[in-house]
Amino acid sequence: MNQDYPAKSRYQDTNAKNYQKKRINSFKWQNEQRIIGKIIKNVQKGSSILDVPIGTGRFFEYYVKGSHTVYGFDISQDMLSEALKHQNQLIERNYMVLMQGDVEYLPFCDDAVDYVVCTRLLNWMPLSVFTKAISELNRVARKRIIVEVRVHKPLGLLGIIRSFSLEIIQKPRKTIARIIRSLYIRVMSWFISDATGFSYRGYHPSENNVYGYILHNEQDVIKCFNKLELEIVDMIIVDQITICSPRESQPLLMYVLNVNK
Repeated sequence: MNQDYPAKSRYQDTNAKNYQKKRINSFKWQNEQRIIGKIIKNVQKGSSILDVPIGTGRFFEYYVKGSHTVYGFDISQDMLSEALKHQNQLIERNYMVLMQGDVEYLPFCDDAVDYVVCTRLLNWMPLSVFTKAISELNRVARKRIIVEVRVHKPLGLLGIIRSFSLEIIQKPRKTIARIIRSLYIRVMSWFISDATGFSYRGYHPSENNVYGYILHNEQDVIKCFNKLELEIVDMIIVDQITICSPRESQPLLMYVLNVNK
């Protein structure tokens, strides 16, 4: 039975219509484009790819260059409409098929596609659903799975310094603004209680925040991969958030996984 969680109905109406416009100029978006573009460039031409969730179809340009057959899958009909609007010409030329459904129950037979691409999804589901989703992606993929997930892991003092250095190099203005905002919120928190489940220092690991964004423990993610015998071929840092109290890093990671069946 499908488990319900806030993100299942999050991207409807204006959230779907404004999705790309609000994100396209961000460092994270641009880095995701660069990383996925590089990965897909090395995929054998004419491969079959499942992209879930397809969103606005932001990676279609890379799929077309490789003459790949693409299945664009999303739980939101409004997001599928956005993909159709942004990529109508490519869809009409039969480069790809759009499908609606739940990642927990993919309507594909075993080993149906060569590759699966899954970005900006796994932090919007509880760990139990995360595990089910990865199992489904593994079931339908023949060769490799590319997944993105933000994790949290403890750091020592040296790790904090190294992590902050990387973050400032990648996003100097945003990082400095976040530090200033964090100091302000720390002072204001003496008077105002924040019960939203989001931390202004970073993301909150709780599965009970009202936004539905869940920060997964890195060990739980690796354990899930190992259980399914998924081999980590590459792990790329998309962006990074460093937290001083508690001392931890919250990297957004892109995993390239070999399917071993």
